[in-house]
Amino acid sequence: MKKPIKRRKKEIDIHEVLKDVTEKVEKTANVKTVFGDPIKIEDRTIIPVATVSVSDGRGGAGLHVESKPVGYIEITKEGAKFVSTPDSTKIALRGILNGVFAVGVFGLVAIIKAFKKEKKSK
Repeated sequence: MKKPIKRRKKEIDIHEVLKDVTEKVEKTANVKTVFGDPIKIEDRTIIPVATVSVSDGRGGAGLHVESKPVGYIEITKEGAKFVSTPDSTKIALRGILNGVFAVGVFGLVAIIKAFKKEKKSK
């Protein structure tokens, strides 16, 4: 026998929820978040650039906005160009992979030397 489903006393108005989410996104993930304030240095103007992602939060904890720097736009008399900045996560991952590769190569060399040594002694 199935148990009856209990209904919540308070019903959710989806239009109010969407309005609330839209307002939060407009406040936090706007063009100012992606393009920072221009910085003037002598005859150059630097504009920071970032990627912004918006999700529904972690574990139902509301709206989550994440910003990650990706580079900057440099404006000079000659024109404008985008300069990307290194991604620290990719750099760290490359370092880890290089370390694993090095350990693997040294391990393989050690095994080959041990195998040759054993073969000579027989």
